[in-house]
Amino acid sequence: MWLELSLLSACSKSAGQILTKRLHRLDTLTIAAFSHCFAAAVVFPFILSVDIPPTGEFLIPATLSIFLSIIAVVLLIRSIRRSDISHSLPYLSLTPVFTVLVAFVLRGEVISPTSLLGIFLVVIGALGIDAKSLGDFARFGGRRAFTDTGILSVIFVALIYSVSSVLDKSATLASDPLTYVWFSLETRGVVFLTVYLLFKTIRKRSATEKKVTRTELLLLFLIGSCYFLEAIFQMHALMTGNVAEVLAVKRLSILMTSAAGFWLYREVLTSFRVLGSVFMVAGALLIYTFG
Repeated sequence: MWLELSLLSACSKSAGQILTKRLHRLDTLTIAAFSHCFAAAVVFPFILSVDIPPTGEFLIPATLSIFLSIIAVVLLIRSIRRSDISHSLPYLSLTPVFTVLVAFVLRGEVISPTSLLGIFLVVIGALGIDAKSLGDFARFGGRRAFTDTGILSVIFVALIYSVSSVLDKSATLASDPLTYVWFSLETRGVVFLTVYLLFKTIRKRSATEKKVTRTELLLLFLIGSCYFLEAIFQMHALMTGNVAEVLAVKRLSILMTSAAGFWLYREVLTSFRVLGSVFMVAGALLIYTFG
């Protein structure tokens, strides 16, 4: 069941990234604040169904994860808005690689050699999606990974997510998926709204300041809804699946977003992008079938 939930989380994440790409007119903080406030509004009606345990077993990993996630969201939004989504996002596939070590250190999780091979195929496929030649495929993008600020930001986000996802599992097991998602989204919504209002107060109003249109508000609401769906599906998946395996399957969102980049934004479709897609799907199937 964790595979299906991970795929649903991947679909939700991809949808949110595709919608974010359409908000290039707005700044990073505005997108983050409005989308997270909408996410908090979507999940708030479930308040009567949550029971937040006042214990360190829940509060410590939950608080640390929320802090890390806020940093990751800001960096990821900046990267999506400023660079080709099929160029930088593939490096997010490094998350399960980092998670193998982090999950072992923090939770003692050990995955099978077959799952490691599956994760390797997912990473190879994701990085190959951006290749421009056979040599480029073999180098996983080559020097671009060290010179492109968008890619560097995404690699750092992948590292952050590897830690926050393990903390997510600890907090979820100490409560339940809905309680943790509710606590996380409400807290993140309050933090982003507070920071946004502070910046609006400190920053002088400009005649050229961009106002959020109704269409953009609708997009931000949909992005917030995607945040909620992504989180609730992932937390349910983590209840039964290993963190690294769940994240490896969830990284199929890169394939979905890359495909959307081709169909919606007329980004180039190459044979290497198709080959990378095959590797990613094969890796996900290997993890689930033999992992």
